[in-house]
Amino acid sequence: MACHVLQKGLFVGWADPRLGVAMGRLPAPRISVHMDDGRRDQALMLLESNHRFPGPYEFRVVVRAEGVSSVVSALAAALARPSRVDERRSGSGRWVSVHYAVEISAAAEVLDVYDLLREMDQVVLAL
Repeated sequence: MACHVLQKGLFVGWADPRLGVAMGRLPAPRISVHMDDGRRDQALMLLESNHRFPGPYEFRVVVRAEGVSSVVSALAAALARPSRVDERRSGSGRWVSVHYAVEISAAAEVLDVYDLLREMDQVVLAL
């Protein structure tokens, strides 16, 4: 099951906790299974304080290698605008880091995309 990763009490991404335990690379996150309205408002404020909307935004997603095309296709369908996609395979070839850069109209759209990614089994980590 995926969980939100919070930094200083604010949403910054989400991760499959099994990956962090297995790899030992993620700090012990504060976990929230569902983002309530208060946390969503905090996340929107954080995004708006660090990014200009409309403006460029880059989603960084770690995906199981066999699921890259479905994740990129889902992002393209959800955002329906030109984007830049970079993929980097891990040394073992098991994971792929996908950087998906796109123009975003509002901070709420960013959170909607994270909601979409959270539902995808192929996604291990999204920042």
